[in-house]
Amino acid sequence: MKKLSLFNIFFSTVLMLLAFAAPPFLPLSDAKGVKTSYKRYSIFKYKNEAVLCEPYTVNKDDWLYKIFRKKGEISEKDFPHFIIIFKEINPQISNIDAIDPGIHVLIPLKKVKQGDYDQSTPGNVDIPVIEFSTIREDLDLKPFIQEHKIKKGDTISNLIDKDFLQKGGHL
Repeated sequence: MKKLSLFNIFFSTVLMLLAFAAPPFLPLSDAKGVKTSYKRYSIFKYKNEAVLCEPYTVNKDDWLYKIFRKKGEISEKDFPHFIIIFKEINPQISNIDAIDPGIHVLIPLKKVKQGDYDQSTPGNVDIPVIEFSTIREDLDLKPFIQEHKIKKGDTISNLIDKDFLQKGGHL
């Protein structure tokens, strides 16, 4: 019995030494064009719902609807509700049609349940993100852009075709 215990200890020790001394699995450590990191999101309580929100700093030439069309399923499924949530969690923005670069906003992405994510700190969730450098950044959006001459009193909110959005259209 004592020999068996010594053998188990010896065998376990050898396995651990091999595991620590082995080089990393080459296909994973040598993956080109792939970057893994963590992104921090916030959980915001809106009425009786928990909403996953992405912190975003407004850049030059950004406008909210350009940002919204890229982000989240709430804006895709129920845009008017999305705008209500956005205004509630970003009280520092008095006019959503005019934002300045450098402003920090929270973009509501999706409604979540309490146990969907482990919160790293209260109200925050760290989610692993995999980025691929092979995605084209020079996409031609010209066929999808319609020019409009701005008239006095025009707001983006009023120019959006509500019927288009309700039928699954995207900004």
